[in-house]
Amino acid sequence: MDEARAPLDRVLARAERIREAGTSRMLVAAGWAGYSLPEYYFKYMRALRERFDLELYGLFGSIDGDSLLSLRQAGMDGYQCGLESASESMYRSFRPGGDSLADRIATLRAAKAAGLELWSGFIVGLGGGTKEALAAIGILAGLGPSSVGVQPFIPFPGTVLERSGPALPFEWARVMAVANLCLPGAACISSEAGSPYLDFARMAGATWFPVFLAEPGRG
Repeated sequence: MDEARAPLDRVLARAERIREAGTSRMLVAAGWAGYSLPEYYFKYMRALRERFDLELYGLFGSIDGDSLLSLRQAGMDGYQCGLESASESMYRSFRPGGDSLADRIATLRAAKAAGLELWSGFIVGLGGGTKEALAAIGILAGLGPSSVGVQPFIPFPGTVLERSGPALPFEWARVMAVANLCLPGAACISSEAGSPYLDFARMAGATWFPVFLAEPGRG
């Protein structure tokens, strides 16, 4: 992991591109490194905080309270950790290794205790359908997130779930509308801004869409 990390100057250069794009929030993401983060994560966060006047959100999967507190002390403003599903068995079906749903809920609670803003979300149209999505809304309502991503399930070729059908746009829209009503303090995010779901997004209460910048030479 240490040998594979991006050099700090490349991280800062990418952050500069994000700032130039006019955003006010930056998501600092990495592959899961385990429940306890390596020390250089905090060094990188401090460097970002010193250089950029942006909201900094971390995305490192399920991590422990000490790591979250260290990130907060390094200057991080919030933490993103998606539930994906309200069912532990369903969560395990598409994330068979690594952390668990219970770990993710514990991470969100620890992030809140550390004074971080919460960003979470879940997938609609997989497993238990609307009922499971409503259960996820119930979990999040007890955590008080500032942002919630409502993601329609879209199967991709070559994956275990490629034969599963995608979420129906109208079903997804109903869940988005319920999330907007039940989580009044949260920004409800639609991550499918360029798809058939866009037609329903604003009517259902979606408030914004994330934009991802590709690195130079990577499309």
